[in-house]
Amino acid sequence: MVPMRVQSWEVFPHPAPPLSQHAADVSQAQQILVADNYFTPGCLPPTLHFLMSPPIPENEPDRLAALHASGLLDTPSEIGFDDIAVLASHICQTPISLISLVDADRQWFKAKIGIDAPETPREVSFCTHAICAPNELFVVPDATIDDRFRENALVTSEPRIRFYAGMPLTDPAGFALGTICVIDRQPRELTDAQRHALKALSRQVGVLLAANEANRRLSEENERRKSLERRLRERADNFRDLLENAGDIIQSVAPDGRFLYVNKAWQTILGYSAEEAATMNAFDIIAPASRKHCGELFERVCGGESLPQIETRFLTKNGAEIQVAGTVTCRIENEIPVATRGIFRVMQPPDYAADTTNPSKTFTCICGWCKMIRDENNEWEPLESHFERLHGTEFTHGICASCADKAMADLETSAN
Repeated sequence: MVPMRVQSWEVFPHPAPPLSQHAADVSQAQQILVADNYFTPGCLPPTLHFLMSPPIPENEPDRLAALHASGLLDTPSEIGFDDIAVLASHICQTPISLISLVDADRQWFKAKIGIDAPETPREVSFCTHAICAPNELFVVPDATIDDRFRENALVTSEPRIRFYAGMPLTDPAGFALGTICVIDRQPRELTDAQRHALKALSRQVGVLLAANEANRRLSEENERRKSLERRLRERADNFRDLLENAGDIIQSVAPDGRFLYVNKAWQTILGYSAEEAATMNAFDIIAPASRKHCGELFERVCGGESLPQIETRFLTKNGAEIQVAGTVTCRIENEIPVATRGIFRVMQPPDYAADTTNPSKTFTCICGWCKMIRDENNEWEPLESHFERLHGTEFTHGICASCADKAMADLETSAN
């Protein structure tokens, strides 16, 4: 038996009748009052009025979690639910019908016929009693003679409930989220046909609940997909910016030799525009003496071999040769080569012997993504290791104001 507790009472003057004259549930309430020293045995008020708190389902925490996850609370009216409420009222010949959802401290009406209030407190809810038996029709023929409800505010005042019948509404997981119920202002019973119809309507509401749940999950999945696509676009933009602003020569070449992509450094160092590159073949920028060897390397790469370190000579638009070193890989899909990717750095600048206005410069190449540094052997190493090896520099780690703000924001978000 689900325990019940005394929530409120009104005390009237003495003398009081013996305990035996009270109903069994009233007697339980009296015993509580005596135990708590409110009154002495045999001397209770003659008209002890109290409101018993409604029972709580054993799976209440999980039931409430399922209700809140459904996303139905406080949503606009929907014609599917409204139509079922109309049918319930018509079939059962009652002035009031409701599709209610029982929340922690209220029952909220998803659909309603015959009343204007959007919700009522759970402590006076008939539906709270109904959801304790998810598979059974809960009927109160006359609330005025039912000890559970005769002092209920919905009985003693508007809408002055006399008759109530409610069938629990279960979600696909079996949790009773609320009821479809019919209410009358006079005592009565339902016919067998009306009982069966009300149960059938509750199943139809269950279908709507399942459809809403499916739509909610689909909507959430769409939001996750959009969020993922947004992050992928941002990541692609970051990589594109990285490639465009890198100091290395970066190119992508189709298996037939066409340029698919060249970055800004490629255009600046070799002297061709992106539009010109689109009409060229990769071997147009290879120095004549290196073309045969590069052709052999290109075939090996298109065959799936990765070349982590190659050296060759490129030919600029003005005819100057430059010594480059780099790596070349190939993207292969379904065992078919799609594009080669090459990243090269200039080992020896073009011969500008006649141009004395361009002094030699020393560059240190740093990865724009992970911040590793390329050393004199064309190998990548952490920035700290690079400077410690070359200059004996020792590092301590601090945090700049901008990063500190971001870190604190993350910590505050996690704490909340």
